Amino acid sequence: MMKTLITKIETYENNNKIKSYYFLGKIPYLKKIKGLSGRKTFLFNICISSHPETNANVNSLSYQEILGVKNYTAPHISVEDEIDIIIPIYNGYEYLEDLFESIRKNTDVSYRLIVVNDCSTDVRVANFLEKQKKFFQNTIQIINNEKNLGFVKSVNRALAEAKNDVVIVNTDVIVPQNWASRLMFPIKQSDKVASVTPFSNAATIFSLPIIGHDNIFEGNLEKVNIALQNIHLSNKEMKFATGVGFCMAMKKEVIDKIGFFDEIFEKGYGEENDWCQRAEKVGYINTISSNLFVWHKHGGSFDTKEKQELIKKHIKIINNRYPNYNKQISKIFKDADYLSLHFLAEILYFSAISDGTEVWWNHTWGGGAETYAQRKIDELKQQSLIIVLQEYGDFMLKCTYHYKDYSSHMFVTYEDIQALAEKIKISKIVVNNLAGYKDISQTLEFIKKMKRIVDTKVSFRVHDFQCICPNITMVNDEIKYCNCTDLKKCIQCVNKSSKTQINVKNIVAYQQSWLDFLQNIADEIIVFSQSTYSILTRIYRDIEKKIKIVPHQIPSMKKVEYHAHKGINICIIGNISKAKGASILKEIDKLFPKYKDVRVFIAGKSELRLSHTQKLGQYDVKDLPSIMQKNLIDIVLIPSIWPETFSYTTEEAMSMDIPVACYNIGAPAERVKNYKNGLIISQIDAQTTLNEIINFVNNLRKSNY
Repeated sequence: MMKTLITKIETYENNNKIKSYYFLGKIPYLKKIKGLSGRKTFLFNICISSHPETNANVNSLSYQEILGVKNYTAPHISVEDEIDIIIPIYNGYEYLEDLFESIRKNTDVSYRLIVVNDCSTDVRVANFLEKQKKFFQNTIQIINNEKNLGFVKSVNRALAEAKNDVVIVNTDVIVPQNWASRLMFPIKQSDKVASVTPFSNAATIFSLPIIGHDNIFEGNLEKVNIALQNIHLSNKEMKFATGVGFCMAMKKEVIDKIGFFDEIFEKGYGEENDWCQRAEKVGYINTISSNLFVWHKHGGSFDTKEKQELIKKHIKIINNRYPNYNKQISKIFKDADYLSLHFLAEILYFSAISDGTEVWWNHTWGGGAETYAQRKIDELKQQSLIIVLQEYGDFMLKCTYHYKDYSSHMFVTYEDIQALAEKIKISKIVVNNLAGYKDISQTLEFIKKMKRIVDTKVSFRVHDFQCICPNITMVNDEIKYCNCTDLKKCIQCVNKSSKTQINVKNIVAYQQSWLDFLQNIADEIIVFSQSTYSILTRIYRDIEKKIKIVPHQIPSMKKVEYHAHKGINICIIGNISKAKGASILKEIDKLFPKYKDVRVFIAGKSELRLSHTQKLGQYDVKDLPSIMQKNLIDIVLIPSIWPETFSYTTEEAMSMDIPVACYNIGAPAERVKNYKNGLIISQIDAQTTLNEIINFVNNLRKSNY
């Protein structure tokens, strides 16, 4: 009985849809598609199931509105609207100078300071507070506990003295300029707000840059706050299960209605969670001051061991009282609105603490352009914030930031990016590759507008020839490099083409967009070979002065030692496509019965059905030397039939000290001509390729290679 062969092929599409195809023999019977909009399953092209998905990584807010582009009103409360600032103190002398100085210099509303010294054992604390009376005069009230009461009872003593809306501030805090008006604004604006908490480096659910972490802050507090002041959320009411008590504003009306902190929480941890839950039960909400960042050491009053014991004990109390509390907290980490806000705050935060910000436009197709971008970003991100934009679907952009070891992403709109560009200082725009974008002309126009907004340098990296032809390799339907010298010839070629790699409706308008970009928008054009320079300047005039030839630098690789053996082993490194010589490899495979002593290997992705060629599959670059050594590779063949702008595989082979053969075209030939063990094959055909490689390898062996 014959077995039916079931196979599966997965592809990664330009628009971020992962497609899985299932075949019965050669017949595709099942297709599964997963994208931003959801998951769909097709049986013989009939949709049998559809599952929409909510994706928390898709921006649900309008950055135009919350960054103040539209209808922006700066948060403000009256200076006559007095507040009570409560500071409970137990030791922590090393923090007091910075805290009190920041309150004195940076508080922008009328206030009264209520300080509770909870019988600190460090005598310097009492002396320090006594001196503060001279600075704050009648605006400070100091309460000295005769014995240590603990954090909660100390705060409650101060709350009993409060006459206004309250802010509780821990000792291990530094507040920035104009902090009070921003923190109090939500309470003054809405009758429904019970508590307000700012962003901080250590504020659990309000932590920046990583939620739920105690982040180390090494930046400039004022610079971060200047960046975050652009956020305006008055029209977007965000609700949280709790505030965080390191710096939390509380409405006096709610304090009067539900009471003080529950003293069951003793020294602290959990008391503000309980209070906020009680406020929620009677119809109030707890929210965030999203345009304020307060520095917090965290743990300044308790050692870590004591803190952990208190947290463990008090969490049990919270969970017993409020069974849904943990679910409420978990939802925060999945809430689309808050994650959208937090992502924006992360970018503003990193833009403020980094040395500069670069925006990179890139495709989603992988390959050399992606390898290049990743290597450059890994270098740059140690000092600069790098924002990478990639288009997915209908003009949706995946916005990924990189700074040192930090990275995150969000799917945003072009309008979001425009709003963001107006609020951060961008030092450079890099157009790395736009292949796969739905309308490249429109994207180029947007980059033009973006450059005008940020007034910065635009750098274009030429990884292929998309700026000339929608067949980015300039290989036509006849599977030949067109060697175009006149853009007018492109009209006929594109019109009769069955399919181009980039969808273009009007080739003339498309090329005009690129001409405008190269001549008027790009400040520098980086190419990676002399070959690319020659092709580009032959097609587009008056751009020569902008072009720089900067060959890629690849990491050095282990040398592969030659071991004598029978036969000749040829290896093709990298993924195989039409332009990368797929047709040549098919023809070579057919000739193998005549070349019994020759074997061909492919190290990389290939969907070609070849009878006499061994596929080694995908590989990690660091493993290439061992793959070459294990299979006794005599020579690497670069079968590309288009003028590659640069060839990583050529460089990698030469770095391993392996002989290399290629055709007389593009960057590979440019490098191989100057390589001691390089072969330029005279014609692009299978028979010539095999014959010249065999002769070349045999001659190398005779010369004691």
